[in-house]
Amino acid sequence: MIRSLLICSLISLSLSSTPQQFITAPDLEATVFFEGECPPEGCPENNVCNCDESMLGDGICQWECVNFACNWDHGDCCENWMLYNDFCDAACYLEKFKWDQGACKKPLGKCKCSWNDIGNGFCNWHCSDHIECLMEGGDCCFYFEVGDGRCEEYCYNIENNWDGGDCFKNPPKDCPCYEKGLLGDGVCNKECDTEECVHDFGDCCDEKLLGNGVCDESCNTEVLDFDGGDCLN
Repeated sequence: MIRSLLICSLISLSLSSTPQQFITAPDLEATVFFEGECPPEGCPENNVCNCDESMLGDGICQWECVNFACNWDHGDCCENWMLYNDFCDAACYLEKFKWDQGACKKPLGKCKCSWNDIGNGFCNWHCSDHIECLMEGGDCCFYFEVGDGRCEEYCYNIENNWDGGDCFKNPPKDCPCYEKGLLGDGVCNKECDTEECVHDFGDCCDEKLLGNGVCDESCNTEVLDFDGGDCLN
């Protein structure tokens, strides 16, 4: 009979290291887990929401609540621009946002790493590209990688200004408001409410006008179903 031994590793790892299974003796099977990584049954703390229920869905963003157990802070951290960037944002992973407009290629679940190791200033490389772990809080990102024209997913977090916009797919580069960071910031900028600027990513849309039978250009974006269908004809 093969006996199993779980070793929660304290080994130092290189960037190319991956978890391994190996046989240390004919009758002993060992599985190594890197420091900060959860065992197969999961990290116990990831099963519990540590945010008070009153904090969830209160309209105030608390990034510590953006996790599976807290239902992604009920969307409080989802900003309009996130729905337009075609990049999976955990903050927008709710049905009311159409699961981030379908940008997430696989279902999001629990973070596979301990939350104690997220954003602690030390790089746990195996957590760095996990959307559920908020890209490890940017611990693996170098400052010179932000805004370098290449999308480094491990830099895509609020701490690193979302990789300086590098992960935005097909941005409206002909729009001056995009370079100024005005699109989808939750404020209606009238000068951005144009077709070239994708109508300020919906910031100028009065959602009470959606589907009222009249095409309101401020709401005429794909994310808003082209004004609830009013602008399709």
